[in-house]
Amino acid sequence: ALVDFSYTFEQGKLYFILGHNGSGKSTLLNILSAVERPSQGTLTYNGISVSFRDPEYRKNLGYLAHYLYLYPHLTGFENALFFSGLYGIENSEKECLRLLKEFRLFEAKDKTINQYSRGMLQKLAFLRSTIHLPKILLLDEPFTGLDFEARKIFLEKISEMIQKNTMIIATTHDLEVLSTFQSTVIVLKDGMLQFSEEGIFSAKRLTEILSQENSSRL
Repeated sequence: ALVDFSYTFEQGKLYFILGHNGSGKSTLLNILSAVERPSQGTLTYNGISVSFRDPEYRKNLGYLAHYLYLYPHLTGFENALFFSGLYGIENSEKECLRLLKEFRLFEAKDKTINQYSRGMLQKLAFLRSTIHLPKILLLDEPFTGLDFEARKIFLEKISEMIQKNTMIIATTHDLEVLSTFQSTVIVLKDGMLQFSEEGIFSAKRLTEILSQENSSRL
């Protein structure tokens, strides 16, 4: 649970939410995705209060969660087509094929995804989350199970989305990733905001910050 958490996220910015298990990271993403109601307070977007499972708000949202929300008995291409249809993507077949190539999934596009590796599924789920160019992208441990190539694709896609003015909010335990980007690091502990600062952070510096914030609450 979150405790007295108040924060303003901005378009075109990248945020990494750090903290130990149980710190409130998943709760925060669930509230931001409008799948969980805050027990107190409100979520607002562009000055408008967001209701539980608000359809208009969620049109602007992409969410890569632990559960990948893919259909295992469809092919990679069929999954991409299904989600492009949900978002009313124009020239959907052409766009899906382009994205499958971009995510290095083209050769496997006609295989049912229950034959995909964990890394391939993660790439397809990232494709699903970004196919409609969302204004807000939530990423819950996006680098889990990725090989070097897939990780590179994800990093490039995140950079591309930031350039397109997408707000990206991600949780991760992969501290090395943060040295790649200018980002705002937010540290949570026991549901409370402990640290927030913008910059380019080395893994060593982040380890020190997390250690300091942990010891300061003991």
